[in-house]
Amino acid sequence: MKRKWHHCILGFVMGRLLKNTGVTVRDMLKEIHMSSDTYEQLKKATIRS
Repeated sequence: MKRKWHHCILGFVMGRLLKNTGVTVRDMLKEIHMSSDTYEQLKKATIRS
């Protein structure tokens, strides 16, 4: 019973976090997708150094 209750709280907190950061994550993904070329350049730079 106690474990189930803890799981419910965890799920609730996770849900709240996802709800709050959902837009931010989507924006981040959009930014990453748009700047994929920049990411490739960064990857090459890190491999060099």
